[in-house]
Amino acid sequence: MKGCARLGAIAFAALTLGCADEPLVPERDEAAPFQTERLTYEASVSDGRVTLEVTVTYTNDSGEARYIALCTPQSLAFSLEKQVPGGWGHAYAPACPRMFLEPIQVPPGASHTDTVRILGFRSGDAGPDFETPVSGVYRLATWVYRSWDLQHGGELLPEEARVSNPFEIREPE
Repeated sequence: MKGCARLGAIAFAALTLGCADEPLVPERDEAAPFQTERLTYEASVSDGRVTLEVTVTYTNDSGEARYIALCTPQSLAFSLEKQVPGGWGHAYAPACPRMFLEPIQVPPGASHTDTVRILGFRSGDAGPDFETPVSGVYRLATWVYRSWDLQHGGELLPEEARVSNPFEIREPE
């Protein structure tokens, strides 16, 4: 927990001092089950719309199959969390129909790579809200299950087994 608080203080100090060239996430958290392709991304911001694509790989290090929930047949179910003092806060979630889709099955020792597409709006008037300011440290949170049954859903894994490494999103100046 001390490391998270320290990273939050460092991130806040960097933003306050305007050190935009220094990375807010200097090294990768290799323990996270979801790994982003990069540690720093630049969002496209235009007319109040925030767009970004993040490629992420899930590696199943367990001895059992794992099941990753889908939002649509083409997209993982996910939310974007922003680092705030004391932890993580909701920043964005895509509009996702509430229905059971067959999840992605990841066998033991296997990996699955996907690209999540973020399309949010600062005001929330035209679609899902995006936390402002955009620049900051984020992580993806997903729904990964230990077991899956189409009629009843499945047994959700603990949060630490369903999140990505922290990464930075920068807003163009």
